[in-house]
Amino acid sequence: MRALIDHLSVRRGLGVLPKPLRRPARFCRRFFLGQVAVPDTATPVIIGGFFAAWIVSGVIMGGHIAGVTGTVANATGFGVAELAVAGNRFTDEKAIANAIGLENDRALLGLNVEDARSAVAALPWVKSAEVRKAYPSGLTVEIVEHKPAALWQVGSFVQVIDRTGMVIAPYEGVVLSGLPLVVGEGAADHARQISDLVAAYPTVEDRVRAFIRVGHRRWDLQLDNGVTVKLPERRAAEALARLEEGNLFSELVARDVSAIDMRIEGQLVIATSDEVMEARRKAFETIEKNLRRSLLEGRT
Repeated sequence: MRALIDHLSVRRGLGVLPKPLRRPARFCRRFFLGQVAVPDTATPVIIGGFFAAWIVSGVIMGGHIAGVTGTVANATGFGVAELAVAGNRFTDEKAIANAIGLENDRALLGLNVEDARSAVAALPWVKSAEVRKAYPSGLTVEIVEHKPAALWQVGSFVQVIDRTGMVIAPYEGVVLSGLPLVVGEGAADHARQISDLVAAYPTVEDRVRAFIRVGHRRWDLQLDNGVTVKLPERRAAEALARLEEGNLFSELVARDVSAIDMRIEGQLVIATSDEVMEARRKAFETIEKNLRRSLLEGRT
């Protein structure tokens, strides 16, 4: 204590303190020497200040600032009490709230809008997002989601992809009726190409249930009645045009046909044997079974 008193002393030979510091230094010296009378009413203030400083330091060192500010904000009416979400079909509002961090009584005043936008935009289905504050206690989130174009299946694993073949999210049982199934390694990268090609022939397109990539070279079309149309590696458009001429396609799929083989240019081979029919039925059941298994795994 004596060293502190000496340090605060202004004595000859030790130099002179700057003028603004002289009075506070003299007061501190007198206080530590017991020459300053402290009123009894000041004691609670001093003790309270000590405990307040101790609590604040504990909050800072323990990393609890966000929780404390959130509690204070809620008590004063500036916590996030209302979350309005627009544009979401496949993205759950709870996932959006968790991404922003609203489960921890987040304070609206301290919330960084750009950080919140980036967190929401990182969710699987979200293509872009906008976040706005609505004082005193509201938060508005508007999102644009990726548009699903097909289901991509490799083995028993099914994912949702867009028209470019980009994976949006795992298929977890969301309602995606009417989407075609794209099957096989590398099939997603060429999904848009085959989808646009077949779309030019509506009679065929209406019956297609799955696009199956074969050997990274060509496609098989699985129809809704189990019939397989084997397209050639080259000039697939010409093969489809020939198939759609007149009522050829409708007549073929109405018969006891298991496959329409168009891999050889200028030829159309029809498979109707019981063995082929059984093989195609099993292949079709395998696709259905794998899809159902993926659905069940997604729900568990």
